[in-house]
Amino acid sequence: MKRRRRKKRSIKYVRLAVLLTILIVGVFVMIKGYEDYVKKMFRSKVKPEEVVALDIAKHQYNWERLIEIDGKRYYVYEDESYSKFGIDVSKHQKHIDWKKVKDSGVEFAMIRLGHRGYESGAISLDPTFKYNLKEAMKQGIQVGVYFFSQAITLEEAIEEAEFVLKHIKHYNLDFEIVFDMENIHGKTARIDSLSNQQRTDFAIGFCQRVMAEDHKCMIYGNYHWLNGYFQLDRLANYPFWIAHYSDKLNFEYQLKMWQYTDSLTIDGIEGPVDANIYFDKEN
Repeated sequence: MKRRRRKKRSIKYVRLAVLLTILIVGVFVMIKGYEDYVKKMFRSKVKPEEVVALDIAKHQYNWERLIEIDGKRYYVYEDESYSKFGIDVSKHQKHIDWKKVKDSGVEFAMIRLGHRGYESGAISLDPTFKYNLKEAMKQGIQVGVYFFSQAITLEEAIEEAEFVLKHIKHYNLDFEIVFDMENIHGKTARIDSLSNQQRTDFAIGFCQRVMAEDHKCMIYGNYHWLNGYFQLDRLANYPFWIAHYSDKLNFEYQLKMWQYTDSLTIDGIEGPVDANIYFDKEN
């Protein structure tokens, strides 16, 4: 009887040892598989263009030379200003009193000309565009325009450029025409499935078309968007308009304009407005 019990116990221990071995091996395989998955996932997210982008020219701005007066920022060196202060507006600012805006110290305005629907793909003119452009110019405020792109083909990007050219042909712009492609937070947009190369191709196509008519072109975005969803090195020949709401800019490459807040109060405008500093020259 004792021998049988010992035998049963031995078999029981062997089974437990086998089960424990299987469990350990299974856990190891799961961990190894997860590590391989994570490595694969990160390899797929690190785009080659992000590495190449590190080699493009960097700006030489010294942010210690940045001063702020009543929310307006200026880049000053040895008592000389190397910048202009401005705003960007669209229908969201409703009716604007441009005389009051001018008297408040605004030197330039980037005005939304239009947009393409992120679902429908239809192109629309901003209903306040003509009023804003004419009234800002009447007050002696320098102007540029931007277009909100949702192009999913090169043909659509060029169509957007043609749309902009059509509506500015009777005006002399002081500042650039801006390509503004953005994702739509919390919603599905038609550009979501585009590759970095496609977004870059469309930005270049847009800019080349407007530059063919002797206009300057600029590309808008924040650092995360431009560096993560475009081939940044291919855009190095175009000036950047960077959105970053902070005291110091986190974008190290060459740029022309910095949108530093979306909540400035300006006399003549109902509600908050985006504020920008445009760099005339570097020092």
